[in-house]
Amino acid sequence: MTNKDDQITPRQQHAWDLYQHAVKLVKQQSVLLFDIGQTFKEIRDEKMWQHMCEGGFESWEQFLSQPDIYLAPQTVRAYIYIYEIYIEKLGLDKEKLTEIPFYKLNMLASFIKNLEPEKALDVLDALKELGANDFNTELNILKGKDTPDIQSKSEREEDDLEEIFNNMYEALMKAKDTDAMKVVLSDFRSIVLKWHKKFKM
Repeated sequence: MTNKDDQITPRQQHAWDLYQHAVKLVKQQSVLLFDIGQTFKEIRDEKMWQHMCEGGFESWEQFLSQPDIYLAPQTVRAYIYIYEIYIEKLGLDKEKLTEIPFYKLNMLASFIKNLEPEKALDVLDALKELGANDFNTELNILKGKDTPDIQSKSEREEDDLEEIFNNMYEALMKAKDTDAMKVVLSDFRSIVLKWHKKFKM
């Protein structure tokens, strides 16, 4: 934006309005992702998919593959995991969490899940406005101080899954047209097929 003494052109005002609207949409999206995590967690944990439609679905995976939903189990697992850590375990405010990009919450989850809520908020406040490079640097420092140098196999696999999800999520957010999104989704499907035997719901 220009200084107050400068005249703002209609195009500049429209650009600023679009910026504010984009920020609002991103925050709304974050709330929606938490709601997705909460809803799908109940469906999974209570096996509600067995009681849907006539006769229910034969499996969780069959339910997720329905045309109206069509989500990979790994994607849903990530949404549920984020909801479990930040809302259920830490009891943090959903609206407060919308100030932090979802990919950062996902990357922080495995570290922050062992913190007290107050400490978790301190970490989130310290990292939420950092750029991608500074964020990754600070996160590595935090993990280096508070996690063991040698991870178990399950911890390494969990970190690998988080990295895959983050990369695919960022690629989808950057896709500017339908064709680009199709390429990203195709790559994501290939990765899901590779990992589905290791990570079952």
